[in-house]
Amino acid sequence: MGEPLVGKGGITQPHLLLTWPRRKWAAHIFVAKDMSDSICAQLEALREQGWRVQLIDRRGHDHSVRRVLAPMSGQEYAAQEPELPQLLDALLDGETAAAPWRSGTTAERLLLCCTHGKVDRCCAKFGNAAYQAILAENNARAYGFDVWESSHVGGCRLAANVVTLPVIRRYGRVTPETVPELLASEIAGRPYLPCFRGTTGLNPAEQCAELAARQWLAERELEAEPAVVNVDTANAPEEVQVTLRWASEGLEGVLAVHCQSRELTGYSNCEDLASGESFTALAWRAVSVTPVTSPEARLWC
Repeated sequence: MGEPLVGKGGITQPHLLLTWPRRKWAAHIFVAKDMSDSICAQLEALREQGWRVQLIDRRGHDHSVRRVLAPMSGQEYAAQEPELPQLLDALLDGETAAAPWRSGTTAERLLLCCTHGKVDRCCAKFGNAAYQAILAENNARAYGFDVWESSHVGGCRLAANVVTLPVIRRYGRVTPETVPELLASEIAGRPYLPCFRGTTGLNPAEQCAELAARQWLAERELEAEPAVVNVDTANAPEEVQVTLRWASEGLEGVLAVHCQSRELTGYSNCEDLASGESFTALAWRAVSVTPVTSPEARLWC
């Protein structure tokens, strides 16, 4: 449908990852077929507190103990099946209350790949291919990512979807061919721009402008984190102008990015495509990136 990836970076949320056999996952982000109603209710309560709760698994994982990963705080918890409700109750009271179940710390770099075919078959087909490529590249390069299959991460139509944690970067349309450069970029601490869905915490127009600024800097071999400093919405929602500041190795500058919107009609997943149930949303594109002369900035041109 011509939908761009950028603008789908989402919001910043603390993640809570619960190990559960993938074959048991139901058509919901955190529900499994053999999960009790009480555990489902506890997980829903955690979501209402602001957690993004997802199920994770990988081949050969021992599910005799339920592991709960909280990558933003770096804590990992573990409980035997009968104790899982007590652990979830404790987490509802805060991570301090869950201290008796702490089993270690999470890896510095977690990587989730959505393979949740119960939500959309594209996630199973394309997600599994990307996941296998990620495993192979991670092992071959000894990168040390903690790699998991994940339940729904949002944006089935963008499969294969990948999320890195605790620094949240969301990627879409990941193919086995893009995996080597994606992992190399992540190891270097920067997003892989061809599959990047946008920086979390920014609105879609700002995500579009920031990605355009990153591309402008990359073309000039400048490594910098552009920061939004102003958004001119006088002509919104048709267009906005976003001003961003950047600094790199003694150089600094300001960029003005002009973004335009268009109304897009698309489908959330394969079932919606089959039934004809579509959605309408604004899609943003950057039409120009202009260096701004400023007394406070030394521009590299």
